[in-house]
Formats: sequence, structure tokens, C-alpha cells
Amino acid sequence: MNLLSENFEDTLRTKIIGHPLHISPQLNSTQTTAKILAEKGAKEGAVVLAYCQKKGMGRNGKKWHSPEGGIWLTVILRPSLKLEQSNIINAIFTTSCAEVLRSFSISKPMIKWPNDVLINGKKICGILTQTKGGNKIEYVLVGIGINLNTEIGDFPAELKNKVTSLRHETGKKIKCDEFLATLLEKIEENYLMLKNDKTKTIQAKWGSFSLIGT
Repeated sequence: MNLLSENFEDTLRTKIIGHPLHISPQLNSTQTTAKILAEKGAKEGAVVLAYCQKKGMGRNGKKWHSPEGGIWLTVILRPSLKLEQSNIINAIFTTSCAEVLRSFSISKPMIKWPNDVLINGKKICGILTQTKGGNKIEYVLVGIGINLNTEIGDFPAELKNKVTSLRHETGKKIKCDEFLATLLEKIEENYLMLKNDKTKTIQAKWGSFSLIGT
């Protein structure tokens, strides 16, 4: 099942994020594969993407249901940050996902700290951040799971009232190429803010989507 065109990476308008892009029809977990690549010295911005995962990972060891129709990927980053500053990475990625969902006619995506994006109280996106380093970060693996064109009926019974998908919310099938390109470009835009010491701008953007204080 090919959800992306063969020249997708060549047409991607990013300089860091998505270069290189490792695509597999199926993996146990993009997070596991990305860790192997990171340990081998994969450069910052490399992305591992699978059309489905057999053993998708959520926070605290929970299983992440990842059937075909969703976007399942991990981004490798090597930020110049101390370990205690790594929470800003979560803010960058949840904000980026919320901004892209809003651009696809979703009026009120909300961020539930630390790693969920919700629509009308139902989960559409989750972020999993794993960091390696001592005093300074060696690398960060940021897993993203988005229910893009997933049918609600494809989820286990215990999740059907707790999750949603972009297709379900908009009533139309979303082009994976278009969505993924927009997402990777938005991640790079916000990540470059971090590199340019614009942390307060990131925090303000995150706050506009945050459930905290609403």
C-alpha cells in the first residue's frame, strides 16, 4: 500500500525534517527502528514512517493502536539542550500537530499535556518522546501517531468512544501526501524557532491550544 508518491522526499519543502525519509509498509514500531538508526549516527531530521505498526508504542509502555490509514512516524532530533529542557520538544510537536489539524478545517484542536491532541474531547494524535543523554541531550526520538483516514470501526471496542480521526471529523478522505508535507514543514518551522532562541513564541503558540486554564 503506497500512501506517498515515490518522489515525496524530493518535493518536500524542508531543509532538515524528513531528510532522509525511511518508509516501510509495516514495522513493529517506528520508535524502535529510529532508535537503531540514531545509535548508528543518523543525522538530525531523519524520519522513520510506517503505513502500519504491529507493536506501536504509547507512553508508559502502553500499546498504540496503529492500523493502515493513520500516520505513524518518528523524528530523530539532536538539539543543543540540557536534559531538563526537553519538555519544549513536546510543546513543539503537539503545537505543530494542532496547527496542521486546524489548517484542515478543524476549528478547535486542543492539547492535553503532555502528549495528546484532542478534538471535541476525543484523541486524534499522540506524541511519544524518548531522550538519550547525560547532562546534555545526545538525541531525541519523537514519535507521532495521527488518526488520519482511520475508520472508527477499526479501533478496539474499548477505544471507539475515546478516539476520532480527521476523516471522521471532516467527512472526507485526506490526501496523505498533502497532510504529511504540511506536518513536516510545520514541525521544522517551530523547531527552527527553538534553534533561534524563540522559546517564548513556542510557549505562546502552545498556550493557545492548551486545555490548561480553559
